[in-house]
Amino acid sequence: MNLAGDITPGAIARALAERGHGSLCFYGPPGTGKTAFAEVLTEALDRELVARQATDLVSPYVGETEQNLARLFRACDPAHTVLLLDEVDSFLADRRAARHGWERTQVNELLQQMEGFPGIFIAATNLMSGIDAAALRRFDFKLHFRALKPAQRLALFAREALGDATAPVPPEIARHLTALETLAPGDFATVCRQRELLGETPTPEQFLRRLMAECRLKGEELIRAP
Repeated sequence: MNLAGDITPGAIARALAERGHGSLCFYGPPGTGKTAFAEVLTEALDRELVARQATDLVSPYVGETEQNLARLFRACDPAHTVLLLDEVDSFLADRRAARHGWERTQVNELLQQMEGFPGIFIAATNLMSGIDAAALRRFDFKLHFRALKPAQRLALFAREALGDATAPVPPEIARHLTALETLAPGDFATVCRQRELLGETPTPEQFLRRLMAECRLKGEELIRAP
């Protein structure tokens, strides 16, 4: 996990443990660890994670989406749960660009629920641009999840492909990994799932090629794999 800024995951966990409440916005590309960090944070706080996606709450009927949001917050025990709402950009679009009344009422409803919620609320999004500026000010922490640093790519590759996080990565493979600027923890998770489903142990070169295939799907131009 690669968080921008100088606030560490440990500092956030300690602050939430001491206060017992807070609102956080996790943003960044898919697979960068937003949901995984929410799970780790919840476990560290000895709470239960209540996770919902926007699609679980959005309704085609006028007013029902707002009611679903209100029910979600009411159903959460603020002292024993962490509430995670993924794809929150669906509810927090900039009200200045709204073309329909329901777009504004959804933003207002979520902000109202956030303000009245005495527990820990996490909003996650892959799309930070276009989110209502006033809504962003309501979050105590806005954490930017980025693609892995070169050293993190090498360590994860050593652990997952070589079986030992301290094992030296072959120079040619290391050169390719260093060039994979969009590589994220989720890409490693995908390749590991492929390995499990296929019931095979790929060579380090095969593991690398599969990682490169995941990055290529994100539009990254790559040099030829070994």
